[in-house]
Amino acid sequence: MDSQCTFPTSWDSLWYDSSITGDLTIDQSQLRVTGWTRVMATTTITTWVCTLEDTSNNYLVFRSTNQFALDFGVMYYAYLCIHWTKVTDNSFYYYVRADQQASASNERVYVVPASQTQPSTASTVCIPSNVPATEEFNMMVKQGEIINVKQQCPPPFLGTFTYTYNDGSSHCGSNSSWDVCSTKNTMTFDYTACSTKVAFTSEGVVHCVANISSGSTYYAYTINPGTIDNTNYYRFACFIAYYFF
Repeated sequence: MDSQCTFPTSWDSLWYDSSITGDLTIDQSQLRVTGWTRVMATTTITTWVCTLEDTSNNYLVFRSTNQFALDFGVMYYAYLCIHWTKVTDNSFYYYVRADQQASASNERVYVVPASQTQPSTASTVCIPSNVPATEEFNMMVKQGEIINVKQQCPPPFLGTFTYTYNDGSSHCGSNSSWDVCSTKNTMTFDYTACSTKVAFTSEGVVHCVANISSGSTYYAYTINPGTIDNTNYYRFACFIAYYFF
């Protein structure tokens, strides 16, 4: 059913979000989120307020706090429909349920002229003609809680492997080691065996935080607890594995 938005008090914090490189701020008292970015023509939107909720489908609908001009000066509001799934109290993944918009560099966003009646139900916003694919999920982890949100990695990743890396200038062949057996919620790359740094981690360690499967395809979202510079080393990485029968 649609209702006024309600955020769990535990959401009131700073978060890591795989869709952005900076911090995401959730203000529970104001039902406000700052950090998600959409560039609409020449206007950059970063702050959103929750206006609608569909608790039966886990939809939260956020409207931009400011208007922007499109189509010969006509003013619009932007909306994001967030379909979220709890993993732990301090982590969840979500999809943005909206069609891609050319005016927003093909990002998913729903737009409504400011002069028109704004959506009164989540279903108005959250039913795109082109729904996100399974692999389009985004991950959120509360800052300071990385150690508490680790999940067992998906079955195809559980083991000890060698891997080949080649980016055209550096490579690792058979002298490599990727361990997801010693600790089943952590992927460890042995940089003494192969010095090339992989998975966007300087230290060679990432933790699994969310797992999604579709048929014989498995997606493992991981978080990097170490060095982050958003150039070579990033907070999140997604691994994909296929079972072939």
